[in-house]
Amino acid sequence: GRLASRDLDGIAQYIADHARQVVVLCGAGISTSAGIPDFRSPGTGLYHNLQRFALPEAEAIFDLTYFQKHPDAFYELCREMWPGN
Repeated sequence: GRLASRDLDGIAQYIADHARQVVVLCGAGISTSAGIPDFRSPGTGLYHNLQRFALPEAEAIFDLTYFQKHPDAFYELCREMWPGN
């Protein structure tokens, strides 16, 4: 299938007709309007609120090596952020 047009309507129609799964990549800031906290705001940012996990640094929550040794922090964060919680 080809795009009927190279505008939003054409892309939306192509997705509706041909796609089974869609992945969207976006930049920082788009999540805050959906209620997901930003990462770095003092007092309210996600990294500020990870202190209870006693991480070596806030970014460790998303580090694969750290996760492999200490997965509980990541899973707890996921439970808290899961829609409906």
